[in-house]
Amino acid sequence: MMRHETEWILASASPRRRELLSRLNRHFRVVSASVEEWEPERADPVEQVLENARRKGEAVAGSHPEAFVIAADTTVALGERLFSKPADRESAVSMLEALSGRDHQVITGVGVFYQKNIHLFHDLSQVFFRKLDREMIETYLDCVNVYD
Repeated sequence: MMRHETEWILASASPRRRELLSRLNRHFRVVSASVEEWEPERADPVEQVLENARRKGEAVAGSHPEAFVIAADTTVALGERLFSKPADRESAVSMLEALSGRDHQVITGVGVFYQKNIHLFHDLSQVFFRKLDREMIETYLDCVNVYD
């Protein structure tokens, strides 16, 4: 009797998420979800990342009902201000300048979808950036992909 193994799908085009999931030494494929992310002007950051993970996961799981689908969304919160991915280098500089010398939170929402079952959860990290000057920010931006 041949055993059918459940396909795993990462519902994200993020290279960082792909790298993290590959650490499980498990075969999976990437199916990017083309959904509009919910980014209201004022929202609870946990509610926002969970909603976006749900949207992404449901979009992919709907097309792959027998697969084990993992979706995620991350935001950065500085008080009530939420930061999305920077659109360009200048917005990345502005974001890092705003976070410089301050505590902020990085919140990731994750959705796991399998055979009409959905499990949503989140993780919150408290982060402190030391004071960054413009030269440090520019050097950092030359070394990393801040758009992911």
